[in-house]
Amino acid sequence: KAAQAGIPLAQFETGASLMTGWGSATDRAKGLRWLRLAAAQNQPNAEALLAQQLLRGAPSLPTVKHAVHWLNQAAAQHNRFAEFYLSAVLASWPQPEIRDPKRALQLEKKAVANGVGIDPTGLEIRAAAEAAEGNFLGAVDTERRALARARALDWNVAALKRRLKRYRSGKPWYGNLLDYGAASVSPARPKVSAGRAAGSVRSAGRKRRDAT
Repeated sequence: KAAQAGIPLAQFETGASLMTGWGSATDRAKGLRWLRLAAAQNQPNAEALLAQQLLRGAPSLPTVKHAVHWLNQAAAQHNRFAEFYLSAVLASWPQPEIRDPKRALQLEKKAVANGVGIDPTGLEIRAAAEAAEGNFLGAVDTERRALARARALDWNVAALKRRLKRYRSGKPWYGNLLDYGAASVSPARPKVSAGRAAGSVRSAGRKRRDAT
């Protein structure tokens, strides 16, 4: 009833529940509709989750720009997950119109300071941004640290090795560092903090690498 009454937090919770199947049957189309309603009222968690969903697979450039808009809106409200996701997009997205490695580095640094992205993914974002700026020595050093940390966590490191090889050859890497596919929707309860949501993203990252 609260969602139907237009309460943005309730709309987000309803949309997230439908997306994840927590407390209800999964219905992605309905979930997205509720998330859009909440995002239209500037609800930051809805904006962040909506953007994440829009960036799945191989989205068109207009869709990516739409997602970046929502991430910017959420980041402006200091949503830590949105800042982290936005840093990944700006660091290495394939379309040059989207990339902004300088801002990506700023956002990644802020996210890590707030306790988000402290696993190898944060270092990978930093390395990709450094490479996009032409700082390949820095990218190699950062990616090597990410690789060492990933090995310590017993992750599958094949993708990290491929990126390190590109940086060593003086080439940037472009792609979606946080493309987790179906695993990208956290199964956590909707009323999660930004830090807990980011923890779910890191767990999804491990699943992605284990499946590589």
